Amino acid sequence: MSATTHAVADLTPNFGLDGASGSVILTSFESTISNQIAEALDEDGDVVAIAIYGGERAAISGEFLWEGAAIGALGSALTLTITGFTPPAGSSIFVTENGIKYTNTAFATGSFKAIAISGIAVA
Repeated sequence: MSATTHAVADLTPNFGLDGASGSVILTSFESTISNQIAEALDEDGDVVAIAIYGGERAAISGEFLWEGAAIGALGSALTLTITGFTPPAGSSIFVTENGIKYTNTAFATGSFKAIAISGIAVA
């Protein structure tokens, strides 16, 4: 998306889905990177230790302009390139949910949810 942005000195905010590419026109995108965490509590219920395990995972979701082709079958690998987004190392992005929305007053849109887990990739 081409836009001219203005901000206070030393601030360069991102605007729009810059650098998005693929087989659909993305209208929104969200990703959260996380790890599995276990906590050890003392007798007062205070956290005294944590363990981070299981490798990084990314929960990914987005919406796109529906043009008659689905984002992919559930469980299929999704190719997604977005400036500033890097999936966990050695992972493929797998579709876990998809849908289509039709209304009387707007273009049809599609949505998807996907997951990428470090080290889990298409063979």
